Amino acid sequence: MGSLCLARFMQKNDILQITIISFLIALLISIFGHTLLSLSSTRQESKIIDGLASWWLAKSYFAEQKPPDIVILGSDQLAPLLGADAYAYNRVIDATDDHRSYVLEHDIQALLNKHLRVFIGALPGAMISDQLVISRALFSKEYKPRLVAIMFSPRDFIDNYFPSENLTEAFAFFSKYTDSTSLHSALDKIRTEQYGFKQTSNYESGEKPPLHLGKPFQRISAGDVIIYSNDSCLFKNDTAEYSLRYKNPLSQKMNRQMDCLDVLLKYLAQQHIQAIAFNCPISAANKKLLPNNFWKYYDDRISKICRKNGADYISADRVVLPFEDNEFIDGVHLNLTGGLRWSRPVAVYIANRFRWKTYQELLALANKCLI
Repeated sequence: MGSLCLARFMQKNDILQITIISFLIALLISIFGHTLLSLSSTRQESKIIDGLASWWLAKSYFAEQKPPDIVILGSDQLAPLLGADAYAYNRVIDATDDHRSYVLEHDIQALLNKHLRVFIGALPGAMISDQLVISRALFSKEYKPRLVAIMFSPRDFIDNYFPSENLTEAFAFFSKYTDSTSLHSALDKIRTEQYGFKQTSNYESGEKPPLHLGKPFQRISAGDVIIYSNDSCLFKNDTAEYSLRYKNPLSQKMNRQMDCLDVLLKYLAQQHIQAIAFNCPISAANKKLLPNNFWKYYDDRISKICRKNGADYISADRVVLPFEDNEFIDGVHLNLTGGLRWSRPVAVYIANRFRWKTYQELLALANKCLI
C-alpha cells in the first residue's frame, strides 16, 4: 500500500513539474514575442520619424545659422498666426516649412525699431507637457532664443482625446533628444540636404485643406497643409466634440499639466530666456462649456506659476475686445482675420517684455503703425 501511495505521489509530482515547466516555457515565449514586437515597433517608428510634424518643426528651427530671437510654442491654435501672413501679404503658407511670422516681425520692428526673427512652433494637439519636451530638445546654450511665448487654452491642459502625456507625437519624437545638442547634430545637414517628399497638393488648385496641421503620427509632405490668402472657412459648431474633450476638467491631468507649465517656465528662467504665457482666444460658446470654478482655478494657478518664475501672463479675454463667431473657424481656432487681430496685442506684449520702451509708448506706436 505504501509503495502504491508513493507511486501515485510521484506521478502527481511529475505532472505538477511538467505543468510548471510548460507554464514557464509559455511565459518565456510570450515575453520573447512581446520583445520582438516592441523591437519591431521601434524599428518601424525609426523609419517613419522623418516627415512627422515634429520632424518638420525641428528641421525648420535649425535651418538657419543662428537661432530665432523669438519662439512661439503651442498647438494648432497657432496656425492663424501663420495665416495672418497669408492674409496680410497675399502669400501661400506651407505649414511644413513656413514657420516664420513676418507679420509679427514687422510689428515688433515698428514698435522697437529692432529686427527680431520670430519662429512659430505649432504642433497639432500639443499639450503643455509637449511644449516642455520641445523646449528641452531645441534650446541649447549655444542655440537658444531670447524670448519664448507659450500659447495655450484650456484644451492644452485637460483634453480627454490625449489620455497620457507620453502618447503624443511630440513626446515620441523630442523625448529622444533630451540633450538639445544631439538633436542639432542629428539635423546638422538640413541646410544642404534635399528631402524628396512628394508634393501631394497643388498650390493653384481650388482644393483647400482645413486650417490645421497634420494629425499626430501622420507623415506630412511639402504641399500637404496649405494656407491660402483667401481662405474663408465657415464657422463650425463643435460644441458636442468639446463637451467630451472637457469632461471632468478639474482632474489629475489638469494638475499634471499645470506642473509641466511650472517646470517649463522654471527651465526657461534657468536658461536666461524671457518668457510670456498667453491664454488664447476661444469662442464664447466654447468658454461656457467649462464651469466658473474651473476658470477661477485655471486663471489663479497660471497667474501664480508665472509670478513664481518671472514670466508675464496675458489672457486674451482681458486685453482684447471679444472675438466674434465670424473670426473663428470653430470654438478654439481663429480664422485668418481673427489671427491677424490676435497678432497685434501679441506683438505689443512681446515688445513690452524687452523693456526698451514703456508700455504707454508701445500702445501709442501700435495705434499708428501696426498692420
